[in-house]
Amino acid sequence: MNRFERIGAWTSLLIGLPTGVAGTVAGVLLPVTLTGEGVFTINYIMVNSIATFAMLIAFGIMLWIAGKNLGSDIQRGTGVLRATYRYSLIVNSVIWSAFMIVHMLTNARFDPMFGFILPLFMGIACIIITPFTIGLLIYFTARVIIGNAHRAQTSKSRA
Repeated sequence: MNRFERIGAWTSLLIGLPTGVAGTVAGVLLPVTLTGEGVFTINYIMVNSIATFAMLIAFGIMLWIAGKNLGSDIQRGTGVLRATYRYSLIVNSVIWSAFMIVHMLTNARFDPMFGFILPLFMGIACIIITPFTIGLLIYFTARVIIGNAHRAQTSKSRA
């Protein structure tokens, strides 16, 4: 792993992980916040706790892998939207697939709404929205850090 990939991976992990965990917690608590009823949230947690945990584990791993790719894309000069879309596609396609697979394996009665339809919709929505939100923040932060590292490396080699 070269220096730029390492910068992309750490930037992705340090920005994306807290944001993703906060988004997951907010998503789980949204129904109780909107309606004041906790039945939906309790049902979701009981049915999907293992799948949600698996998704968060996959999330950390995929942030690292996609961040490495993002660092390489920045180094090669890949366009912003192409790089952020690729980043979003890598992360979200794997984590939502992990959620669906673990849900299917850990529940005696597979629930198509919680196990397939909702995660599929959320995965597609995240793939579409992420490149224009947190994906851009991670891209530009990594690009600034990589630019600074490149300038520092260039000035050292000249001295």
